[in-house]
Amino acid sequence: DMIDDCGTVTQTAQDVVDNFNALEVEKLAIDDSRVSTISGWSSDKITKHDTKDNAVSFAEATARENIVTGEKHGIIFGKIKKFFSDLKAVAFTGKYNDLTDVAIENATSLPVASSNTLGKIYRDGNELKITLQSGVEGSYTYSWVSFIAKDKVANNFSVTEDGFVADARTVKTLNDSVSSLNNNLVIETLQASTTIASLMLRVDIGRSKRFQYALDALPSDYPTALSSTGYIFRPLVTINRITTGLVYIEILSANTSRGIPETMAGYYNGNFYWQNNGVTSETKVFVASDFSVPVSNVDNSYAERKGNHVNLRLTFLCSEIIPQNATMIRLPEKYWPVNPVKAVFGFAGGIVTYATIFPNGYVMTDGAIPKTSWVFIYVSY
Repeated sequence: DMIDDCGTVTQTAQDVVDNFNALEVEKLAIDDSRVSTISGWSSDKITKHDTKDNAVSFAEATARENIVTGEKHGIIFGKIKKFFSDLKAVAFTGKYNDLTDVAIENATSLPVASSNTLGKIYRDGNELKITLQSGVEGSYTYSWVSFIAKDKVANNFSVTEDGFVADARTVKTLNDSVSSLNNNLVIETLQASTTIASLMLRVDIGRSKRFQYALDALPSDYPTALSSTGYIFRPLVTINRITTGLVYIEILSANTSRGIPETMAGYYNGNFYWQNNGVTSETKVFVASDFSVPVSNVDNSYAERKGNHVNLRLTFLCSEIIPQNATMIRLPEKYWPVNPVKAVFGFAGGIVTYATIFPNGYVMTDGAIPKTSWVFIYVSY
């Protein structure tokens, strides 16, 4: 107070300034230029008050409303608490199962369609059902669509349980396998008028197919190597079309004199290029000097190799007695068997005995052979 009850001035203006400087002013912005004329004024004596430790009393709002400028702390915090109180568990877990009103409900017992089910979707077995309002007001009915659950889709060929369907990738794999099998099936028996070259157009690029000719039906472009005397002609032709102008061909026939199937392989790019079995066919013809025992005559004796198959024929007349376990001949290495081969053979007088072809190429007799006897050995391995 600057004036007492008697009207006497008790404080000077400087006293007022000094007292004001001692006050702690909260969040007060002052223009120094306006108060700089007051003697003793100092702006650094004004401090801001920190409210972080202040306790605020508030009550939860009754409805969710946004905060607005100018509201007191108690009102603002009450509104915030109302928002937190109304949040459900799903807001923090993010799980579909924590929803209280889910979009799709699993119906253990499907409720009657009504206004209460309107807008809801129910899963009833393998059907999704939704309520529709019919033409009559207050009348409701279900509409539905069938579906397949993800855990009922099989991407393999081993599932046999009822209720599963095949994944599109499995169907594609199965279709490719069936197509491949169909392309390899013999679909008709061909006559000689159908050339091998014409078969190329019946096979798609990247595919193979097999064709069967009728008995003795040889097309004009049949390989001459398989058309000699002694063959049964009902060839099976495999066509593997690599590109538009390049085709791999394999022909299977049979030779009655040798008792084994014969194969010719080659390719076609406008002309045929054949190679037997895809490997070189090698034959060794034996003469008397090739034998380790005394022989006076040799007739049609040879070793023939095609791929991994060997035909051995030894026909000779011995000029001396051949003792038991004697080596009759040693084969060149390329005709050696992997394991010992036992051959039954006979000689003059109707006597039958055995010979063994060993992995080192030695051909030995298991029994003695009389002098001046013809020996006949024929074996395949």
